Amino acid sequence: MQINLADVDQDGTLDRKEFYRLMCKVRSKLGVSNVSDRVDGGEPYLLERDLEMAANAERYRWCPPPWFITLVTVAQVAFYIFHVFHFLAKEGGAIYPTWDGPYQFCSNVIFNPRRRREIWRFLSYVLVHAGYQHLLVNVFLQLLVGLPLEMSNGSLRVMTVYLSGALMGSLGVSTVLPRQYLVGASASVFALVGGHCASMILNWKEDRMVIRERLRRAYRYNLAGGGGGRGGKKLKQTRKSTKLRIVRLAFVLLLVGVDVGASFASECRSGKSACTTVEAHLGGFCAGLLVGVLVLRNRRAESWEVAARAVAGVLFFSAVLTTSTWQVLGDGVWMAAKNQTWFQPEKYVDLEVNCSYHD
Repeated sequence: MQINLADVDQDGTLDRKEFYRLMCKVRSKLGVSNVSDRVDGGEPYLLERDLEMAANAERYRWCPPPWFITLVTVAQVAFYIFHVFHFLAKEGGAIYPTWDGPYQFCSNVIFNPRRRREIWRFLSYVLVHAGYQHLLVNVFLQLLVGLPLEMSNGSLRVMTVYLSGALMGSLGVSTVLPRQYLVGASASVFALVGGHCASMILNWKEDRMVIRERLRRAYRYNLAGGGGGRGGKKLKQTRKSTKLRIVRLAFVLLLVGVDVGASFASECRSGKSACTTVEAHLGGFCAGLLVGVLVLRNRRAESWEVAARAVAGVLFFSAVLTTSTWQVLGDGVWMAAKNQTWFQPEKYVDLEVNCSYHD
């Protein structure tokens, strides 16, 4: 609305004078005095700095809405509810859900090492969770990290990061732990964390420039007493926004650390055959970091960032190609070297025959 009003000649664009008038109105509403005009050198300087800040500032969009993370979360909750009712209605006695179980070994979407030819399982396992804790932690982290990332980068980019984490998590685990079942979205959640880190790396200089400019202006307004003493309040708010960014990242990393610690103490470490392992977490994070550098928005590309994207693409696709090739040739190579197969014998019978739902 404000931009439409600022477009005086109604040509669909804002020229230099129209943009400057708009920024003057914005500064006036924010309580900013004209002292900065004298200090900073007047209209040309202010216009240049406003344009630079507008071009480099991170933008969060509600339109279009962040549909991908929302849709995946709803699907995960729906799958969990379906399995709860299935357990309770099971013939031979109900199986009651607990904080950390049961596992859905008979599910058509869980990653089953005996059914690797059903290639959808390399991605679909993220929809299934074992126990309340598994679902709640993953959904909470997914929304906390995924929604802001999707609002600033778009749904398709975040979907690419999310699915790359799921794929690399299952391929990596299947390669190094060939008897391991997989459930849960932890690998994809770690991919979102890796993508968040990638976005910070790509836009570190731009974010720092925006924060520095806001601090510099707020500090000068404070010294000049601009806006009836509002400069000090503006300075505190700007510094607070910087601290909030650091706190948000630290909080996410803390939760991730707790999740990793819980995995070490979980049934994965005690010999059980189904869970989302630390290997999947690591694979998901690395995939999210590499694919994030490759596909997430870079507000101003520099030469080293272009090179970093090329390296990230080569590393990611090399990892996918290597682990995928091992899925096909691993048994033959291991048989020649050790006279035994690497993977479990494939078993494609009715899932309801001799199938246990829980460990």
